[in-house]
Amino acid sequence: GLGAGDYTITLTNLPDGVEATADPDGGADNTSSLTLSGGGVDLDQDFGYTGTGSIGDTIWNDLNGDGVQNPGESGIDGVTVTLTADVNGDGVPDVFTTQTGPDGSYLFDNLPAGTFEITVDPNDLPAGMVQTADPDGTNDNTTTVSLTAGEDNLDQDFGYRQSGAIGDIVWFDIDGNGVQDSGELGISGVTVTLNGPGGVTETATTNADGWYLFTGLDAGDYTITLTNLPDGVEATADPDGGADNTSSLTLGTDEVNLNQDFGYTGAGSVGDTIWNDLNGDGVQDPGESGLAGVAVTITVTCYLATIRSPLTQPTCLQEWK
Repeated sequence: GLGAGDYTITLTNLPDGVEATADPDGGADNTSSLTLSGGGVDLDQDFGYTGTGSIGDTIWNDLNGDGVQNPGESGIDGVTVTLTADVNGDGVPDVFTTQTGPDGSYLFDNLPAGTFEITVDPNDLPAGMVQTADPDGTNDNTTTVSLTAGEDNLDQDFGYRQSGAIGDIVWFDIDGNGVQDSGELGISGVTVTLNGPGGVTETATTNADGWYLFTGLDAGDYTITLTNLPDGVEATADPDGGADNTSSLTLGTDEVNLNQDFGYTGAGSVGDTIWNDLNGDGVQDPGESGLAGVAVTITVTCYLATIRSPLTQPTCLQEWK
């Protein structure tokens, strides 16, 4: 234990690029002087530090795709940016996130010297955008920055260009009206093939909600073809009106066409007669007439995409009278 007397605490080997924010004696000089009485315990000698560097700058809509933010090219709002680094030196990466503001800017400040990874979440970008500028030139939505003590590195700009895109949904049209009504879910696992200019052929598979999307498309004429549809369905909605599991369209420069929706309903039927079985033999004999006005309800559990999984909602209800 320590005896009574005057003591000085001095901190060294601090991380580069930090400055004091808390010092027990208020000096902000990495030292603290105190007097300890006999048998005294002082556990209030706390030192706080913050970084003095920063990393940022802008995520923008690179309209002409030249990799330079020209006048009139605005920032992209609401994009998540992640900074990853072992800031406290414990061997475990620390993760910090922020979002771009209305002008597309972002900033991580109070950083010590060190190496940092910056990552842009492409899922936050508008549909159909492709990258045109990346600080390290790799166009992978990520860059690594080495920050010196007190450095403000505000050159970490990411550019994205709106390219052509085609998509949308394949759904089970329960009532067969050609409109995706509330409760009508998508069909998963449908193969969607896109043929376009210059022999371009791409294939996508509808996701669990029935959505599909092709991005990075040039202007030109395209044909969409659906295969691997569930057995026993027929088309109720087709983008070009053909009801033939295909759609042809012309895509303009940088156009995003998300109106290529396909609807399908079941092609089967259930029926027939309710009658007065006079002799109770279970057979409709001559002279045993039908019963009019009897309400009949058929309840069918919907199965989507080749009977992949039953859905608890919606339950397909149809009432015959």
